[in-house]
Amino acid sequence: MNMKMMLFISILIALTACSSNQNIVMNGWIDDDTYRISGEGYAPPRETELSIKKEQACEAAKIDATIKALDKFAQSGAKTIKWKKKYDTKKNIKSGSGVIKRPYVYATAFDEESNKCIVIIEIKEKDLKKKYYMDVEY
Repeated sequence: MNMKMMLFISILIALTACSSNQNIVMNGWIDDDTYRISGEGYAPPRETELSIKKEQACEAAKIDATIKALDKFAQSGAKTIKWKKKYDTKKNIKSGSGVIKRPYVYATAFDEESNKCIVIIEIKEKDLKKKYYMDVEY
C-alpha cells in the first residue's frame, strides 16, 4: 500500500472515529457484538471512467471483506452469517457459498493512482464474540 493511500485511510478513519467516539480498528473486535474487517479490490486496468473504476474496485473490496468474514465466522453459529463449503475427495475446499445479513460499510477509501479501494465492514450481532470463541474452543 503506498503512503498516499495509507494517509488517506488514516484520515478517513480518524475523522469517522472522532465524530463517533469509536476505536480506530480496521480488523478486529470493537465490542462483544461488533467485528470489523477490511477488504481490498482493484478496478480492471482497461476501464477508463473514474466513477466506474471506483465503483468496481470498491465492490471488489466489499466482496473481499465479505469472504474473509464468512471464512472467519463460518462455524460460529451466528444468525447473521451463513456459510457452506463443499469439499473434494481429498478434503480440500472445492467451493463455498454464503451470505452476511446486514453488513455495515464503516469506511471506504479509493486511490486513483493504483485503482485500489479498501472497504471496512462491520458485522453486528448480540454476543457475536462469545459465539465465535465458543466455536474456536471446540
